[in-house]
Amino acid sequence: MNPLTFELTITYILFWYFLFYITKWMKDFKGASQNYYLFLTYYFNDDIRGLGGKKITVVGAGNIGSKLALILLERGSKVVICRRDFNKSKLIAKTINLIKPKNTVEKAIAHNDIENASKNTDILIGATSGKPTINKKMINLLKNTAIIIDAGKGTMQNDAIELAQRRNIKIFRTD
Repeated sequence: MNPLTFELTITYILFWYFLFYITKWMKDFKGASQNYYLFLTYYFNDDIRGLGGKKITVVGAGNIGSKLALILLERGSKVVICRRDFNKSKLIAKTINLIKPKNTVEKAIAHNDIENASKNTDILIGATSGKPTINKKMINLLKNTAIIIDAGKGTMQNDAIELAQRRNIKIFRTD
């Protein structure tokens, strides 16, 4: 099987996976991703744009991170996806762009450098499973008004937490 055929096959499988699980999840409205979305909508309630136009970087595009990316993209956010395996990250971004509503202008973007992906980010979401990935350099590159959501399990390094607190960047944990 040549690489292009393999990539198309994986994209097709991911498309149906997303479609099935997102549809199932949206029906019962109990998914964790929806809670994060509702929180962010409430947090940016005073901004007339809401989440539209905000740059959101999702570090860890697994089960929760990829669903969050889709929901936030549908609301008009500029979503950047980062994960350990850049090829998987590209496939997830491609799949999200395939299943998003046709009138959604923004596109999910895969990035292979989490530090550069954090530059000028409004919302940084850590959705990794136990590995502290968010570091000081990423915090230094965030906007002054940025917020951080730790949706995973300890996604921030201790020195990054200290720096964010010194910069008055709000950190929200979900546990």
